[in-house]
Amino acid sequence: EFALLNRSVVFYHLKNPAEALKDLDKVISLKPKLGHAFLNRGVIQLELGRKAQAERDLTTAVALLGASKTTIEARLKLFVGNHAHQQAMRDVAVLLHLEDEPNEVLRDPNAQLDHLVLE
Repeated sequence: EFALLNRSVVFYHLKNPAEALKDLDKVISLKPKLGHAFLNRGVIQLELGRKAQAERDLTTAVALLGASKTTIEARLKLFVGNHAHQQAMRDVAVLLHLEDEPNEVLRDPNAQLDHLVLE
């Protein structure tokens, strides 16, 4: 599974998103709890303009990996591009919290940071 994950990254850097997505789909079918596969697939889906698929994958990545700078920044790009201001503000609040605690990974950012969200 990890060889396929690594190969998908190579395909991505070779500007071959279709092959990268095939490898990521296979990885996810073999290891459905591997958050990095969802993160990578979500990033590629977003670049291809497949916003619904990207949101699903990036949200799954956050659920599996926790809220880290990497996962939240990827999802924030999606929300900003979709003009989803409330979700974007929530992710900005998470990023600001993570800047204060750079090694922290929030397992449930929505529950832990509700008091930071601007309505």
